[in-house]
Amino acid sequence: VRETTTGQDWDFRTYAPGDAHYGNATFTFRVGGSQGNKDLISWVNDASLGKNVRKDISVILLDKKGQEARRWNLMETFPIKYDPGDYSPSSTTRTESITVKIGYISFGSHNRSAGALNPDEMSVTKGFKVEVSGTSSGKHEDNAFETATGGALEIEVAPASVGSGQSNIVTPGHKFVEEIQLRGPMTSSRKWLKECLENSQNGKITPFTINFIELLREKRIGRVDTYESCIVTRYVFPVLSADGTGNLYEEVSIKPERLELK
Repeated sequence: VRETTTGQDWDFRTYAPGDAHYGNATFTFRVGGSQGNKDLISWVNDASLGKNVRKDISVILLDKKGQEARRWNLMETFPIKYDPGDYSPSSTTRTESITVKIGYISFGSHNRSAGALNPDEMSVTKGFKVEVSGTSSGKHEDNAFETATGGALEIEVAPASVGSGQSNIVTPGHKFVEEIQLRGPMTSSRKWLKECLENSQNGKITPFTINFIELLREKRIGRVDTYESCIVTRYVFPVLSADGTGNLYEEVSIKPERLELK
């Protein structure tokens, strides 16, 4: 809103529409097959490299008969956050989400369409494993962690120019990756974790690479998310009890510099 009051408007102040500001939209959907959504990954990668890649998205509301009831066209959007989803030993279908910055909104018709994924081709997670490399103790495979959360890729929004009476124009800026939280039963070794914890306490940087490998049914491998230049930022000891039985769970937080999407 911009004020248009003049000296002749002695009673009420007068106003007119000012610059339009548009928010963000988040979409959550099922991971498709072992390869995932290649078009989506390519779009996120391009935006994270600073390419000003803008796409139009149509959100269509269907009535009970499956006919189009309402349409919202999100124009000139670009991704600002990508979350590959949480890992857990569940039998449910994995989901991933993307958040986009909206350039402007159109309420008219929009005829562009994209083919939908076949539900039978969605990947159903059986579990996951972790591979760690880059430490002095070599490469390690860890199958004991039960959950992995966080690790979303975020792209900052940088101002490009300010429109006059229409909208504020923004563009993709720097990118960063959220912390990852791992939780699972203790194992007899985890040499990579011991080394990284000791180095972190002493202020030494041990940038390691961690792969999250999705395990699907029929012993198939799903998508692999690779986080580069990681450091350990937090460790939670297991709860110890003299009369306790069962697994002892430990938690670790990891801060990556980069997420490699393939």
